[in-house]
Amino acid sequence: MPDPDFDGLRDTLRNAVQQPPVSDVITRAERRSSRRRLQILSAATVVLVVAAVPLLRLGMQYDGATPTSRTGQNSVVSVDFYDLTNGFALGVSCEKESVCEPLVIATGNAKEWEERTAPPIETGFSRHPDRLVALGISTLIIDDYRSDDTVKRFFSSDGARTWQEVPIQSGRMPYTKFGVSTILECRNGKVSAVLTGNGHSVDLANQPPFEVRSCQPYPDSHKVWWVAGVDPATGKPTVASTKDGEKWTQSELPAFTPPPASQITSADYPSISIITAPTAVYATITNPDSPANLVVIFRSTDSGRTWQQTWQAAGGIQPTIISGVPVAGTDGKLRISQYPKVMDEVWTSADGGKSFVAEPSAHAAEMRWIRTGYLGIRADSSTSGQYLVSYDGIGWKEIKLQFP
Repeated sequence: MPDPDFDGLRDTLRNAVQQPPVSDVITRAERRSSRRRLQILSAATVVLVVAAVPLLRLGMQYDGATPTSRTGQNSVVSVDFYDLTNGFALGVSCEKESVCEPLVIATGNAKEWEERTAPPIETGFSRHPDRLVALGISTLIIDDYRSDDTVKRFFSSDGARTWQEVPIQSGRMPYTKFGVSTILECRNGKVSAVLTGNGHSVDLANQPPFEVRSCQPYPDSHKVWWVAGVDPATGKPTVASTKDGEKWTQSELPAFTPPPASQITSADYPSISIITAPTAVYATITNPDSPANLVVIFRSTDSGRTWQQTWQAAGGIQPTIISGVPVAGTDGKLRISQYPKVMDEVWTSADGGKSFVAEPSAHAAEMRWIRTGYLGIRADSSTSGQYLVSYDGIGWKEIKLQFP
């Protein structure tokens, strides 16, 4: 049976005047976690996920909030949904703090979950959280980051009932053209596509002409994939987009005032995230690990060909911090969360990111861009299984993952 057109369904949902029932959807999220206690359920997804996103960047991002896990409790590590109803979650169950077992659960209706078989992943310490990615209704991969800095990938084609270890980077011919379900990831300055049939990753034949540091794994509502990085010749932050993986539209972001050199402590600077709205594209540059990490915001109204600087960090002007990515609502407003520093408000701009005002909000969280909108992650999401989901960046619904 052919795969349903989920891209079209997502566009319909995003453009609807009335927000559909969020309870029908859950999405990927990746959780940053100390693996001694966690390794359980991004993306992503979650991978959501996630190191931190802070890595505040495009792509298969990791959670910036570090979850805690109590003895005898399940914890979420990574969760991802292929569509509105079918999803998988990776987690860990710890009888004692140092004795943890991996756990995989699955759902076909985004409400009820059942336990499946977990691959032989390591649940000890590592520098990165494990990552689960749903490639289809019954296909998925888990990347197991190990304590010796190696990574093992496990692939399942039967809904996480059986697993096989597969190479992460395939030696086959480079991937040439995107399909409907293409998932991007980037490593070593290049863009790769994850093959849904076997879980291998293959480099694109046509690479963006700069050092790629971050990728948006899924296309936006305009069916465009985005990547970001730095031009090695100029050292300038650069953005590129594509609809087919063969032709890239590239543009350098305008000059801006960087943080003082003494405040740049992360090799991930400049960290760039791209968020799209119905009528604009936003590029946000952050300084990871800085207590005032928001550096500059750019806006494009011509699909990323040209950019205008709308906001620049200066003299403590708010917002000084961003948690995750900005939320570009279908109402034309741009919202920035400072969670967990600020728990009950967000900074909102009604003029394209030129100025912001603080507004009360019950939905402050670390924000991630996902397949169908935005995912909000809080400090207790890994242990409570509760997340926030929005289709349009305006209305939010709390969803809960259920452990067996």
